[in-house]
Amino acid sequence: GDAAIIWFDGDNNAVGRDFFLGAKAACESGNGVCRDNQVGGGEHVRNSVSGSFNAETGVATVQFTRLLDAVDDDVDADIALDAGAETVIIWAIGEQFDSERRRPLSHVGAGTRGGKPIALGRDAQDNCAAAPAATEPPVAATESPVVQPPVSQDCSVEFGGETLTYDSCQPLTFGMEMFWSFVGEDEIEVVFQKDEAADDYIGFSFSSGSQMVGNAAVIVYRDGDGGAVARDYFLGAKSSQGVSVENRQNLSLIEGSFRNGLLAGRFVRKLTVPGEPDFPVLSPGDTNALWAVGARTGSDVLNIHSQRAAGVIDLGAVGVEAPAPVASSLKASLVAHAVLMGLSWVVLVPSGVLIARYLKGAGPIWFQLHRAINSLGVLMFFIAWIIGLAEGSRTSKTHLSLGSIAVILGVLQVVNALLRPHAPDAGGPTKQRFIWFLIHSNAGRLAIILAIANVFVGLNLPAVSAGSGAFIAVGVFVGLLAIFICCAELYRFLKARNGGKTTGSSGAGIASAA
Repeated sequence: GDAAIIWFDGDNNAVGRDFFLGAKAACESGNGVCRDNQVGGGEHVRNSVSGSFNAETGVATVQFTRLLDAVDDDVDADIALDAGAETVIIWAIGEQFDSERRRPLSHVGAGTRGGKPIALGRDAQDNCAAAPAATEPPVAATESPVVQPPVSQDCSVEFGGETLTYDSCQPLTFGMEMFWSFVGEDEIEVVFQKDEAADDYIGFSFSSGSQMVGNAAVIVYRDGDGGAVARDYFLGAKSSQGVSVENRQNLSLIEGSFRNGLLAGRFVRKLTVPGEPDFPVLSPGDTNALWAVGARTGSDVLNIHSQRAAGVIDLGAVGVEAPAPVASSLKASLVAHAVLMGLSWVVLVPSGVLIARYLKGAGPIWFQLHRAINSLGVLMFFIAWIIGLAEGSRTSKTHLSLGSIAVILGVLQVVNALLRPHAPDAGGPTKQRFIWFLIHSNAGRLAIILAIANVFVGLNLPAVSAGSGAFIAVGVFVGLLAIFICCAELYRFLKARNGGKTTGSSGAGIASAA
């Protein structure tokens, strides 16, 4: 389901968020009843929520607005509405709510119009008279309390126990939001915050590009007293040791806040930072920015971020209608890394192996094709590996480890091929030749399995966040490859059982295994 879930805060203000009902459980690590921006989608409800609660009658009234085609491109978390068609609706009421992490835990009941969908675009009809009688008398129209707009309607945000109002605001990614106003002629004030960040640090940086090194960032984390601390860090290297508090932005204000499950930072920065020509000069218009989330080991030492994003933000946009940041594309070098790795490990190397396994009956040409295709594959994945080591963030130890093992095994295959014992002039393979074959074939199997698994790991990295189409495309290709191998092996087995000869027996010329 695609749900707007609305609740009342301690001041009886209506607060609402856009949720995706992914499972019958409270949200944990992106699974369950989660906000859209926790599963890679966008927030389509927050800035249009209003409501009131009448304590005398016990009647709560809420209202929200959403676009008919509020659909996210990368995730299936929203349902497009057609005013000319019927729409099935679901609704629920609940009492259990995690106010600290701002998430519903359960509901006390639910209804569905599964048999009687609602035509949202129909002519106006009043069907409320047919509704069951309420346990409490309804509020007369003349007595209905005034519906107040939400605090966030005008880019206001709660920070440190007070309400701050800004000229502009917009969501970022993975649950972060930012608010900002230009102050005077030469400063900008910014608040950034993240929901459900109780144990993490959050950071924000105006940057000279999409790379972190060489920029300064305001990073906020919780202190030991239930509050939050903000620091001005310089991002000198892609390591914990290279990220340190240096106060190079000369901020006139920097502070942190943690309230109601929201971790937030606030700072005031000069549009042009004195003495720092490499820091970006800010002005109304498109500006590069970075933001990240991670864990802290203690004191001011930060672990490498678990999530990081870069985008272009229009600082000249006004109000809550500011467009979402345009995600910066991956660097060309990292795109080259992904393409080279994918082509070599998913296409070329398996093709070379299949040629050696199934085309020996075609004559000597099979060996020339096998050697040429696999040599090209080795060259491509070795270049891609060097690019990844030089340009990657090395934040995913799994991706780095699997890739390095696969590349080392692949390169050793070349060395192993050069050390191949000569085939005997007559008779079966020698003992040395048979041992060489076992090493060569099994190392090939392991390298291909690790590499293909690592392709999927790479597609799932936060910096890549490939859409479902990429996973489907690679998965379909690998699946078809597996089906082909199964069919070919079955044919070989049946032919051998019937007394026919098969190519690829364990003699001279056997290379990598299928």
